[in-house]
Order: sequence, then structure tokens, then C-alpha cells
Amino acid sequence: MRRTAGENQFWYRFLPWIAGAAALFSASAQMFRMLWFDEVLTVDLLMKLPFFRIYFAYEIPNNHIVFTLLEKLWFGAVSSCIGFSYYYFRIIPMLCGAAAIFLLTRLLIHKSGLAAGILIPAVFAVSSVFAVYATAIRGYMTGFLLTVLAMRCAENIIKTARKRDYPFYFLLSVFAVGTTPTNLAALAGIMLYFLPAGMRHGRNGIRKLIFLAVAPVFALMLFYFPIREKFFGCIRLGEGWNSTASAIYTFYTGALFPLAGLLVFCIAGMVYVWWKIPRLRWNCICGLLIVLMPLGAYLVMRVPPFPRVFFPLLAVWLVLAAHALNAFFRLFRNRKTAVWAVFLLQGIFCAVFFQDRAQKAGDFLYGSDGRADDYIAPYYARTSFTPNLLLEYLRRKYRQEGDFRVFAAFNADPPSLFFAGNILDFPEGILLTDTLNRPKTVRLQDYPGPKYLICGSRGELEMMLNRFGFRSAVPEKQFGIQCLYRVEE
Repeated sequence: MRRTAGENQFWYRFLPWIAGAAALFSASAQMFRMLWFDEVLTVDLLMKLPFFRIYFAYEIPNNHIVFTLLEKLWFGAVSSCIGFSYYYFRIIPMLCGAAAIFLLTRLLIHKSGLAAGILIPAVFAVSSVFAVYATAIRGYMTGFLLTVLAMRCAENIIKTARKRDYPFYFLLSVFAVGTTPTNLAALAGIMLYFLPAGMRHGRNGIRKLIFLAVAPVFALMLFYFPIREKFFGCIRLGEGWNSTASAIYTFYTGALFPLAGLLVFCIAGMVYVWWKIPRLRWNCICGLLIVLMPLGAYLVMRVPPFPRVFFPLLAVWLVLAAHALNAFFRLFRNRKTAVWAVFLLQGIFCAVFFQDRAQKAGDFLYGSDGRADDYIAPYYARTSFTPNLLLEYLRRKYRQEGDFRVFAAFNADPPSLFFAGNILDFPEGILLTDTLNRPKTVRLQDYPGPKYLICGSRGELEMMLNRFGFRSAVPEKQFGIQCLYRVEE
């Protein structure tokens, strides 16, 4: 029995809300985890500075200015009414993530049909990758939402002659690059996605494509020109991933992980389009270029960017995946529904299987500590990441043994320890570390009494022993990547 037009319209309106609710439910599992390095820097910045000074405090790369300003407004509004806890900062990215999934589902249902349009965003929404970024107190999920909005706006520009869409797209570009400059990649992906459609519209379409290409660049120049010296200074710092090969591997395995169960069907759909619909071959080529865009960036850049900076680009990837999956379903258009339903159920089973065992998958792909993982189960998103428990352990030792000093090395995520110390009212002056991007002036060997080191690896421990001139150190307790050592002088 075929559905009526009214029934189809009901599902078109209802399913995006279900997908958005699933996104919120998925993200809630990560809401109460402790803050890690980058999140502490963001919260520390917005707590210390007034609203209008945040823009000028661009001291580290990808400082997520627009997102930080948004969190500052949120903090001011909520804290004036009720008490504010640190995990309230996660509500903004969670809402951005739910809104992005809602809008993306609506977009894809109309562009790729009901089955592919709901399946792709729903599988992504319940993945561990989405949960990690939807609760991160950073601007990546905000950039993801802005990419979805920009894609919708760009479609209006290509298909219609409404002039109001041009300033709106430019404004979205300003917000996107103002969140992170690397969001240029997502905006470039949007232009490539609409390239074949624009070329079919002749000169008028080419002019529209030029606007889509140039607007983000001008937005970047406009936003960062007043702070250009700090902006270029951050670029010269050369912060990034440890190696190009590792960054490429981490990004592509992590980004494709949510769709692992459906990937083979998407590839089959792309092959079908290439061979059976020749007029869409340019769409396939542009889609492949969008997927390979991060690879090109890694190969040409001197310092490989962190894999997470390309997260907003995944919004464009999901659109491509929905098109490919819909094309796969067309293979069975004239056969019984049960034929392709078997493949669909297999894809759902594989996707759920992978998401339910995300940490094991992360261990298999990147190692057991999660340090080389930037998507699936990073160290800070694991249950073993408990800087609060480490400080509680040290506080008990302080009461039992008296005065001592603890030095937290860089790879042990010192900001997370200091933030947890503020929450727990940990005694001041006990925990020491180096100031970021400043000369290393701490001399642990000059302090009296027992001494401890918190290191992120055995290699880092050896470096600390050589730096401070200690003979050896005995492991005492481990909390995830943060291992506590007692120094033997």
C-alpha cells in the first residue's frame, strides 16, 4: 500500500525532530565529563575578560572568538538567574549540534529522499564522534551548524535570484571564520559542491560561484584585520599534529567512523551514478575533491593541522553520503523492498555496533591511551580521564604527609588539573606547571620536601628527570593519561 502525499508530508515534518532529539540524547552521555586542555583555556578566557575584550585576546591559534563570545553571553544570562556549573557551558554546543542535525535532516530528506535523508544524519547523530564534539566547549559544533546554514543559503543563491541571500551568506561566512579560520575549508567545500550546478546556469551561475568562493576570503580578512599581528603571530607558532601521516590517518579514520556500516553502500551508489548517469559525473568529481580536500591541505602545509579543525567539513560530507546512499537505493527501485531493506538493516547494525564500542575501536585504531585519537574516543572523552580524582588523591596525601610539591608536565594536560583544583578548592602553591608559550622557569628541585611529577608518558618522565636533575621516579598512581610519580632525588 502506497503512502499518500499527506502521510509523506507528515514524515518529512516529523522525522527531523526525532533526529534532533536523538542528537541531544546522544550528546548527553558526554555532558558531565571533566574539562580538558583546550576547554579550560576557553572557559578561563571568557571568565576573566569582559565581553568586548575577548575579541582582542587572540593569543593562541584557533581561539574560537565567535563561540567564546556566545558562551560569554550565555554565562551572563544564566548566572544572573541561577548558580552556574561548569557543565552548563556544554549546553550551547549541544543545542548547536541538535539544531544542525534537525536542519540537515530536513535538507537531506528533500534532496535525497526519505530513507537516505533520515538514515545518514541519524547514524551520525548517535555516533561517539558527534557526542564528543556536541559537548566540546569549543567552536567546532558551532562551525558545523554554520556550515549547514551556509549550505542552505548557497543553494538559494544558486537556484534563485533573491538578493537578500548574498549578505546573509557573507554574514554566515564572517561568523564561521570568526569561530575558527580553518572553517574556510568547509566553506570551500560548499562552493565545490555547487560548482556543477552553477556551471549549468551559464554566466550568471559563474558569477554566483565566484561570490561563493570570494565571500569567505573577504570575511576572513575583515574579521581578523584589526588583530592581524596576533593572528599572524599565532600562525608563526606552528602548532599542530605530531606528523603528517598520523594526522591524515587520524582524520580519515575518525571522520568516516560514524558511517562505517554504510560506507560500502555509499561507494556503490557513487559508482552507479558514474556509470549510469553521465551528466552527473562532474558532481562525482567535485564530491571526490571535497573528500580529498583535507588530504591536500596536509600535504602542502608545513605543520599538519589538528584533525579536529576539519570537523565542520563533515556537514558537506554527510550531504554527499546521502546522495550516494540514495543512488544505491535506486539500484533496487523496481524490485521488492525487502531486497534493499536487508542491506539497510545491515548498515544500521554495523553503525550501531561501532558506536556502542567506540572506545574499543579507538584502542584498535590509535592505541589504548586515546592520545592519538581526535574523533572517536579521545583521552578526555574516556571514563579514565579523571583529573578530579587525581587531585582528591593528592589532597588526602597532603593531609597525611604535610607539605610537598607536584609538577604537571605538558602532555599530562595541566590546565585540566588546575581547573579541577579550583572546583575542589585544592590548596594553592602545591601544583606547579610551566606557563604556556613562555620560557620554562619552574625549578622543582629548589623546593623543600617530597616532590611528585605528573606525566603523560614514560618518555616525558625521562625528560622531566633530566630537566630537574632527579635520579629516578617511582610510579604511584595512574588516572588515564595522567600518571603520578614520586621523585627519588
